[in-house]
Amino acid sequence: MKRQPREQRRRGIGIELQPRDVEMLHALARLRIARTGDIAALCFPGVRRDTVAARLRALFDAGYLAVSAPERTTENLYSLGPRGSALVREAGEEALPAPRGGLAHHLGIVRTWVALASAPVAGLGLELARPDWELRAEFGDRGLAIVPDLFAVLSVGGVPVPLAVEVDLATEAVQVLRAKVQAYAELLATPTGLFGWREFGLVLALGDDRRRAAVEELLRSEWDGWSLTWTLDEGPTEQLRRFTLTLEGPLTTSPCGKGRPNAPTADITTAALPERGGLSEE
Repeated sequence: MKRQPREQRRRGIGIELQPRDVEMLHALARLRIARTGDIAALCFPGVRRDTVAARLRALFDAGYLAVSAPERTTENLYSLGPRGSALVREAGEEALPAPRGGLAHHLGIVRTWVALASAPVAGLGLELARPDWELRAEFGDRGLAIVPDLFAVLSVGGVPVPLAVEVDLATEAVQVLRAKVQAYAELLATPTGLFGWREFGLVLALGDDRRRAAVEELLRSEWDGWSLTWTLDEGPTEQLRRFTLTLEGPLTTSPCGKGRPNAPTADITTAALPERGGLSEE
């Protein structure tokens, strides 16, 4: 029997949407495009990989998802299909298309976002996540000093911990990264900090280990706050677990010092339900 091409829909496929399908479609509207593994980790935790693949295939055949397969040996990339886009728009949310051109950096941000949302660390959750494409759309040309690849607020023992994430695939010179770190350092020295958070952490999610030593030395020399570094393959779990263990005693204030919002420079108040991994717009 001839195998159905990954990017060709089977005709006449009907499907009854389940609540998890609907949540996944709304999440994908914000991610814009994601790998099979990221969707599985975020929306189908604990479900067998072949079961997830079969469900995504059915949603693709029914028109709720679109799929691309960059190479035969790589994971599928899913975005909203025509019916998925219509469902999201009917709920009053945006359904933007997948970015054009190179996707590596975008997928690195998505992978980091999902990893933060699904990290199995006791007492830790993701309260809020805003990727650069949402931040740029919201603030436009208001002259932000720097736009993080991802701005996130973790909950550590119920205490909010803000952090700025930069995904570094080693496609830019170290000097470009240095300028970004210096921009964050300047914000750290201001009364309003980053989006109203007077103190915040800085995360470098690296494509690989090629220049990890250089990045860590850069952080030591240019950054006065706390920071974490991991590769995309490693993920954040061990780093976050060690970070939470350094917080001694009951958490009644932010581990970042005076880290709660004060005189915010911008409205970053989007709530994020834990079960949606920082993806809810409600």
